[in-house]
This record gives sequence, structure tokens and C-alpha cells, in this order.
Amino acid sequence: MKNRTITKASIHASLVITATVASAFGGTAAPASMETPAASSGWEFRVEPYGWLTGLNGDVEIANRSVAVDESFSDLFEHLDLAAALQFEARNGRWGIIADGFYTELSNSADLGDVNYGSADIESQQFLGELYAAYRITEGVSGFLDVYAGLRYNYFSADLSANGVNPTPDFDLSKSKNWTDPLIGLRGQWNITEKIFLAAKGDVGGFGVSSDLAWTLQGTIGYQFTPNVSSEIGYRYLHTDYTDGGFKYDVAQAGLFTGLNIKF
Repeated sequence: MKNRTITKASIHASLVITATVASAFGGTAAPASMETPAASSGWEFRVEPYGWLTGLNGDVEIANRSVAVDESFSDLFEHLDLAAALQFEARNGRWGIIADGFYTELSNSADLGDVNYGSADIESQQFLGELYAAYRITEGVSGFLDVYAGLRYNYFSADLSANGVNPTPDFDLSKSKNWTDPLIGLRGQWNITEKIFLAAKGDVGGFGVSSDLAWTLQGTIGYQFTPNVSSEIGYRYLHTDYTDGGFKYDVAQAGLFTGLNIKF
């Protein structure tokens, strides 16, 4: 019997804050006219440490124990033990390779909302990683447009223990899952001035290979400090719908996104 309740026990779902995952838009003003760029023999690289101040909304189920997730970023931040996020891009001419990783650890003590149990202790870890290739369709002073395709890897681990109310025994539950989704999308940048740009990204994946459906939308506004350094701030939304046996993750993550791009 599934027991759904909106409680702070749902914090463990936020492992996916990851998520995951992928702001690749900060860049320099592009070459002379809006045209397909010529092939180049030189490599250029970009790193972007970033933050995603996301909340969560949806349903999570582990070993047939289900909770409804409805947490703001401020709720989650209180229980955040560790977070790290970084994106790397290598580009040569029209082609680029992008890798993105986000890791989080959270812990919390909460009420499960079940009269048979008292307090519960929750510890969780999440890693979201993306690896994809991008092809530059067009580029110029106005900006650029890329099409990309690749994989998104999800790892989720949670430990849940609760004290039972007599005669209900205590329980200790540990569960980890990992799955990989194919994805395809578009990303682009529009240079409003030499210093200010707008960037957008959207992709869709899963297709029943692992997740039934997973999709991302992101929009940011950026500022070019130097030819090699820029920053961006905006909004990112990620929805993942994955089910496997007694495990379910059907959650939308949305919130403020900010990053610092460094090219070399």
C-alpha cells in the first residue's frame, strides 16, 4: 500500500538536484557574419562552475514507500551537506564535446506522516552527469546555434531509518539506483550588444530507454567581462519521469541558475 504525504521526509528526493545538469551558453562575441563557421585545427576550452537553486515538486517512491515532494530551495538548503557542479567544453571548429557533473549530499530528521512510526533519519546522495557532442549550425556577430545529442547519467542513493511505535518494529532501508537516458536538443546564444547576451537551451530524452521522459528548458542573460570571461544568470527547469519496479522518480526541478564561464 502506497503512503503518500507531503512531509520533510521528501528531502531525500532532492538528490537529483543535480542535477544535472547543463548550462553551456556563456561565450564570447562571435565572428564577423552569420554563417556556418569554417573548420579550425585549433582547440578551445571552456569551464563553468555553476549553481542551481532549485526546488522540487512531484512523487518519489522507494521500496513501495511513496512521498509527495513539494520543497522550495530554502527548505532543501537547510539540509544540504555538500554540493559541487562543473561543466567542461572542448571545441574545434563546428564540433564540441561537453561534459557536465553535479553532486549533492543531504541529511535530515523528519516525521514520515505514518502513525506507526516516530522520527525518521534520512541521508541521500545524488550524481547527475551529462556527456554529449554538439554541432554548430551557424555562428556570427549575432550569436550561434548548436544541435547536440548524448547521454544523461543518474545515480541516486538513500538511507532511511525510522523508529517504530509498539508493536511496529523499527526499520532501516537502503536503496541505490542508476540509469542512463539518451537526449537530443538545441542550444543558442543571441548577442544583444558586445557585452550583453541572451542564451537558451532545451533538450528531451529518455524515450522509454530508461526514463519514460526527461526534458530540460533553460534561459539566461549574460555579461561578457573580457573575451575569455563571462557570467550568466537565469532559470532552469528539469523534469524526470523514471520508474523501475518499486522505485519511482517523477519530479520537476526548477529554480535560479547562475554560472561563471572561463575560456582558454
